[in-house]
Amino acid sequence: MFSFDEAVAAVNGTVVNRKGVIGGTLFITGVSSDVRTVEEGNLFFALKKDTFVGNDQIASAVARGACAVVVNSMTKVPDYGIGIVVKDTSKALADLAEHYRYKIGAKVITVTDSDPSGACSMIAAALSPSFKIWSTGNSLPETILSAPQDTRVLVIASDPEKDIRISSPDIAVIPCSSGDGNMDKDKIKDISSRIINSLGPNGILIVNGDDDFLFGHVRNIIPINNGLVAVSAGDRLKGGVKNCPVCVNASGVKGDNGTDFDVAVTVGDKESSLKGVHITKSGLNNVRNACFAIMCANLLNADADKALEALALND
Repeated sequence: MFSFDEAVAAVNGTVVNRKGVIGGTLFITGVSSDVRTVEEGNLFFALKKDTFVGNDQIASAVARGACAVVVNSMTKVPDYGIGIVVKDTSKALADLAEHYRYKIGAKVITVTDSDPSGACSMIAAALSPSFKIWSTGNSLPETILSAPQDTRVLVIASDPEKDIRISSPDIAVIPCSSGDGNMDKDKIKDISSRIINSLGPNGILIVNGDDDFLFGHVRNIIPINNGLVAVSAGDRLKGGVKNCPVCVNASGVKGDNGTDFDVAVTVGDKESSLKGVHITKSGLNNVRNACFAIMCANLLNADADKALEALALND
């Protein structure tokens, strides 16, 4: 995964060595912040959590095979252990995740919604025939750090309160609606603004174009160097989609056993179409999620036919 010295540099920490082992000889095989999951060679992060207080679990982590611990005070490094002392262990975990993401060279797609699982599932399904995908339900830093080194695309359900700075997504997807009881207009405005600020230099934002408030807000504030894509699951003029340079529009939505529809992708004055798209789920939200997946596949030059076949089988 990475060397001990590499980890120290990534988190900007201070080494406290009470074991006598030279740090440069250590190789970190994995990362954990839960003593129950620690394995031999792991780097253990002592985080304060709702159930477990990491700093109280340090001795157990070392006993289970942690090669070193990340703590916020040198007094918490065991007499027989090696510690990396930082001011904020949560920030250190985020910094290490960011380092690892760039080390493996993976693209990052984040999905921010009150329930992002549907969009994440379809995006991962559409891309998996073309790329090694990594997508789990862990918190963002640990999702990135658990990815195999040959991962090409990370698909992540992002918590905007914690994760945006870490991810710097290449593609950020916002499926949410201002009509969602869990997402009022003020929250949507705050979340979408911070996601835009987190985008990489050429990052692309894909949003629910059927929501007037969300689409109008992001269209007004997105920088010129970032791309904007609007997705509509119905009328292509709904939600101001006609004023977006790139639009993905579903039409002819029907079906009793799953859902069938056509998709038109409009870039400027040019349009391409996909006929007879099928998904196993019903509802316009799932149609929109499929359109998010189709656009992500398009942006990453994934095999379009295989992406559609995968979507048709995704449960």
